[in-house]
Amino acid sequence: MPVPTNTFKARLKTGETQVGLWIGLGYPRVSDILTSTASGLLGRVCC
Repeated sequence: MPVPTNTFKARLKTGETQVGLWIGLGYPRVSDILTSTASGLLGRVCC
């Protein structure tokens, strides 16, 4: 089975600007809220 490409690292190597958010809170609901907010603002969710 081939190893999947890490698109985040690949884009960093090309110099493309990356915007992200690390969720460091202990509540799963926070990630749900941030995901729904990000999808509305950005049009998609990047992982």
